[in-house]
Amino acid sequence: LMPISGFAAGIVQPKWLIMMGMSVIVLALWHLTSLAPEASFVFFVYARVFLMIGLPFLFIPISTAAYVGLPGEKTNQASSLINVARNIGGSVDLVWAGMDLVTSMPSINFKDGSDFTGAAKGYSLAAKLGFTYKLGDALTVGGVYQTAGNLPDLKDGAYKVKGFDMPATLGLGLAWQANDKLMVAADVKDVLWSDSMNTVTIYKNGAVYAPFQQDWNDQIVLSLGLAYKLNDALTGRIGYNHGKNPIPDQFVNYLWPAIVENHYTAGFGYAFSKQSTVNFALSYSPKASVTGTGPNPPAGNGGMVIDHSQLNWQLMYSYAF
Repeated sequence: LMPISGFAAGIVQPKWLIMMGMSVIVLALWHLTSLAPEASFVFFVYARVFLMIGLPFLFIPISTAAYVGLPGEKTNQASSLINVARNIGGSVDLVWAGMDLVTSMPSINFKDGSDFTGAAKGYSLAAKLGFTYKLGDALTVGGVYQTAGNLPDLKDGAYKVKGFDMPATLGLGLAWQANDKLMVAADVKDVLWSDSMNTVTIYKNGAVYAPFQQDWNDQIVLSLGLAYKLNDALTGRIGYNHGKNPIPDQFVNYLWPAIVENHYTAGFGYAFSKQSTVNFALSYSPKASVTGTGPNPPAGNGGMVIDHSQLNWQLMYSYAF
């Protein structure tokens, strides 16, 4: 498709070709949201075909627009600038999950003596693919797709937990450098819970012991953040994000109370040098309350009121070599 894209760039405005290429790539990434360990060869063939259809109509028009009006002797400089403005990257991630759970009905104990892990553990792999592109001196657009972390069964002795997976996500964002001190960033993210959190089942000695129907909905998360450079070393940050509760009221369970919808954050970063930095962040989610509408206990959550709030902090030191 490279020759076709090159020919079309001569008769169609590049912006329309770029929009078409981005649309096809979005569809390709959406197709990848159903990636699972049992995915067939045909699945990967279609994923590759979709990407290869979209990419020529994205990068060739971008490169064409970058060279319009330039004299031949300046093409080398233009090439270096366009490569600085456009970045594509990917990563392979190790996904780890541990379940620290104690219940009396049914009788389950996944404690392991640690405040940070649980006795039921599992590992998997996930991948990220992302890009950034500078639309101008002050405006940058970026996008990212992360595959689902389809975990194998979490295991602890006679117990096994099946169906507790990490969702795929698709995000798009903008960053605006308003001046030399202030940066404003906003993004939208689609968390594809519906493909991951369906029924979480706990087995004991190979038999079903406790099934928890979840059937979470996909979740759109909107975020806004500000960073202000107070001086050469100190930067202050504030942020807010909102995502509608993804759990249907008839399935909400106090074991997985992901019902909060608003998050407020504040923090700072301090650079001791170009290589050495420390960052602190504080996150607060005000209390959210949900009343279960399923069957009455113990068969369901009918009439059960679940409240949940969060206060988290993070301190991180980084050193760049």
